[in-house]
Amino acid sequence: MNRESTGFGDYLWFGIAMYDARYRFPKTHQALDKGTGKFIYSLGEKQFTDQSAHQGKWITIQQDILPLIKNGLKAAWKQGFVNSSHNINDYEVRAFNIGWEITGTYHVAMKFQKLSLEATLKK
Repeated sequence: MNRESTGFGDYLWFGIAMYDARYRFPKTHQALDKGTGKFIYSLGEKQFTDQSAHQGKWITIQQDILPLIKNGLKAAWKQGFVNSSHNINDYEVRAFNIGWEITGTYHVAMKFQKLSLEATLKK
């Protein structure tokens, strides 16, 4: 998001896959998003918990996602995406996706409690 960067405005999709009707634990997905032409870096639920959302019980997750976002950028760079800047300081979190894949007719819902993203300035 650095306006002085040659890659200003470029981005990748960072996501956390929390539910997929096809799998007990959603899988990690790294690929081109055909709709936007951008890179998707979506981590499977096993990265965060050994509990499945299929159980229908509350799952508590607390995770430092900065290293995961950095891994996503590295994966994107390796595959030829967001290559205008390899400087982590040119990027910021503007949004992220929580994966919800329903591939049929299901009666399902997901609730979140105390969903937050906390950033701290490192010295």
